[in-house]
Amino acid sequence: MAAVILLGEILATPISAFLMTWSPWVPSLLGIVFQLGGLLGAALVSETRPDPKSSINHNDESEPLLNNDEETEMDHDRPEDPKSGYQRVKQTLSEYWHHVRNTHLKGWDFNMAFIVLTFLLASISRQAMQLIIPYASKRFSWSIARASFLITLKGVINLVTLLLILPRLSTWLSTQMSWSPAVKDLRIVQGSAWILTSGMALMAFAAIPELFISGLSLFALGWGFYSALRSLATSLVDPSQVGVLNSGIGLAQSLGSLVAGPILAAAFGRGLRQGGIAMGLPYMVASALLFMSSCLACAIRIAGEKRRL
Repeated sequence: MAAVILLGEILATPISAFLMTWSPWVPSLLGIVFQLGGLLGAALVSETRPDPKSSINHNDESEPLLNNDEETEMDHDRPEDPKSGYQRVKQTLSEYWHHVRNTHLKGWDFNMAFIVLTFLLASISRQAMQLIIPYASKRFSWSIARASFLITLKGVINLVTLLLILPRLSTWLSTQMSWSPAVKDLRIVQGSAWILTSGMALMAFAAIPELFISGLSLFALGWGFYSALRSLATSLVDPSQVGVLNSGIGLAQSLGSLVAGPILAAAFGRGLRQGGIAMGLPYMVASALLFMSSCLACAIRIAGEKRRL
């Protein structure tokens, strides 16, 4: 799925740049049409879950029904609760938290907290890629059409990484190093995190286009970090908790995207006012966040990891 998204980025960027030579409205209107087509396709996907009505009807048939007199007697037999309103609210919240902890958060530990925080910080820094075109056009006096090809370059390297490099690396780690899937994913996550950090730092302090392109290429090589981290997180929880895990990761990514906008925009504006090397301030902020993400990734531990190694 990630490879398909990257393929769309690779094709969309040069096509949009070409269409902008006619009118900026052409790619915008086509984007709306394709977006509506994607929503229509998603709406036509059939439901694959079993129909819950059959199980509900079966349970209803197996449970005896109580008449009104029996229900009235049961209500009279219940003792009155002498607790105050505050105590009832406190007890309700305590019972709800106990239910959530024993059901939705069952099996969660420090590893899950580190993974969710890593997704949060990495999602903020990931939004710095949205500034590539305006940054390159200001920093190196490039046209918008020329700067847009940086997105294509990143997409091509990402696609090669996901389709060729990571599968071969994963196979080699499994066969030659005899690592378990969880340990293998952890090592890929940790290595990719430091590659992302190094590439972003190189982009932040690049004074010439060649150095900036090198940093962007290095950053693109570590793009498998997000897929590997999600795979690692899935392997560390019970199958019944995968949905809760994905919800937590999605919430962290959404929060990161929400916070990244004003933070990176303020950093970019201040960098433009100061000029010089300070123009890379948004990428400096992103590299600092990726550094913290890398440290959190290195703090993740797997039970029996030393024995497997």
